[in-house]
Amino acid sequence: MTLLEVLEAHFREADEAQKKEKDWHREYGAKLRAQRIEAGLGLRELARLIHFTPSFISDLENGNRPWNLAVARLYLHALSVHRVDVTPV
Repeated sequence: MTLLEVLEAHFREADEAQKKEKDWHREYGAKLRAQRIEAGLGLRELARLIHFTPSFISDLENGNRPWNLAVARLYLHALSVHRVDVTPV
């Protein structure tokens, strides 16, 4: 294998890994968007609760921005708090 072939193989593998990573973020965002909608929580309301802009949240949910653990925790916490029934007994 020539050095050029090695380099081409490396970049091909890197491109494939990047595509898989983007697909994962898109799928994760779609799952969380479905949970948000199921919880009856609007995009703007969620953004306000976790102190991000609606466009930032939209980018996450659509896979246009990568998720990180801190943001995922905030997002999931807001969903769990929103689902708590606070109706007096």
